Amino acid sequence: MKKIKIFLASSIREFEKERIAIGDIVRQIQNRIIDDGIRLDLFMCEFADNSMSNGRMQERYNDELRKSDIFIMLIGKKAGEFTIEEYEVSKEVNKIKRYILFQDIESDNTVLELKNFLENDKQKGIEHTITIFQKDEELPLIVKDIIEQNVIGVE
Repeated sequence: MKKIKIFLASSIREFEKERIAIGDIVRQIQNRIIDDGIRLDLFMCEFADNSMSNGRMQERYNDELRKSDIFIMLIGKKAGEFTIEEYEVSKEVNKIKRYILFQDIESDNTVLELKNFLENDKQKGIEHTITIFQKDEELPLIVKDIIEQNVIGVE
């Protein structure tokens, strides 16, 4: 069975409802493709087992990220330090496909700096796809398209 690991990075509070909707979308796709021998594994930090935590939790999340095939980063009003750290860690993984989804809202300077930083990375050959979304309802459909693009034809 082919396993595709997806890492979702974002502010948990800002995108709480959207993260739940994305989990639902992943489960729907999983139900459709399970007979094709493909298993989707979505990592969201709120579902991580923190009971045996030794050290910094973010390091455990980063370890999960290093095992991922798809990295999806959601950016809204701000870009938190852990979300930015996760993007940096994603650059260590050659096989990973990066998708950066920006909500088209008034943002703080950190988001503008991040957009410039991402553009500089692209010029350095660090591949990622940037998508701008307008409404919260669009986000799960965008993620659905991303996942389907990466699982159709995978064996």
